[in-house]
Amino acid sequence: MNDVVGAGLEAPQGKIWLMDYERTIVRVSGLNGRDNWEDFFDAALGNYQFARHRGQVNTLFNDGSVRAFFPKAIHPDIGPQRRALWGVEP
Repeated sequence: MNDVVGAGLEAPQGKIWLMDYERTIVRVSGLNGRDNWEDFFDAALGNYQFARHRGQVNTLFNDGSVRAFFPKAIHPDIGPQRRALWGVEP
């Protein structure tokens, strides 16, 4: 779960709500620190541990849609993606 949602903050439509991940909460807002996705990178696989679907991550948006993404396409440390997909200002 996106920690913006978990904090009780209402995110605008089209934002990531849930995704395959190594933890229950994806900490992106900085309210309780931020996750370093590189901690979940598996060099032997050449990808993130949570990218279990042919290298992609299943992602549930708050509008009810589910989409698969390569992790770099939704990485919360990339400014435009942080705002557009996670609902958090860089």
